[in-house]
Amino acid sequence: MSQENIELVRIGYDAWNRRDTDTIMARFDDSIEVVVPEQNLDGGPHRGREAVRRFFTAWIDSWEESTIEAKRLVDAGDCVVAVVQMRSRGRGSGVQVDVENGHLWKIRDGKVVYARIYADPAEALAAIAVSE
Repeated sequence: MSQENIELVRIGYDAWNRRDTDTIMARFDDSIEVVVPEQNLDGGPHRGREAVRRFFTAWIDSWEESTIEAKRLVDAGDCVVAVVQMRSRGRGSGVQVDVENGHLWKIRDGKVVYARIYADPAEALAAIAVSE
């Protein structure tokens, strides 16, 4: 199942880069929970499909451009950790953002049930006990 989980995550990033919220949401379980660092816009937990859809739609809409490059994908059984580079340009402001983050994805029965964004990729890797 692990290679399928990696592919599930990869498809999600490809959908993000196309701004395709429907494809992203199709990979999520009804009970999805997404946790965003408190210092981020709309930080905190987002629970359930509708709350997560609202969060992703608002996030995508706040950027004129936004891409995520998966620099490293680590298979950990029912979890995948991604070290990603996010490059974005703010809608209206034109502010450029270029940050490296860690994403933790928990997958059950082919659907994402939990996702967490870490400001520091090392924290995401530590969550599955992988050292850089």
